[in-house]
Amino acid sequence: HIAKFVVGNIDEDGYLRRTVEELVDDLCFREGLQGTDEKMHEIVEQVKQFDPDGVGAYDLQECLLIQLRKKRVYNKYSSSYQHIRKPF
Repeated sequence: HIAKFVVGNIDEDGYLRRTVEELVDDLCFREGLQGTDEKMHEIVEQVKQFDPDGVGAYDLQECLLIQLRKKRVYNKYSSSYQHIRKPF
């Protein structure tokens, strides 16, 4: 049920615009369910493994890093990684 709640908070661009703390608060007040920040963080990380690559990221930078990681070109020394890690 909590994962469904998280997925329901992903916007039309595929981003999760709410923090873990905000999601826990909303879960409690809207759904009447208790959760912890740690459990919510764990579920958010699981949702980020869904297709398409990058869905559930908090922003473009994180989305691109997820995509690199899933394509197995994620290396902190690669030029792609270095360019994406720079402030946008």
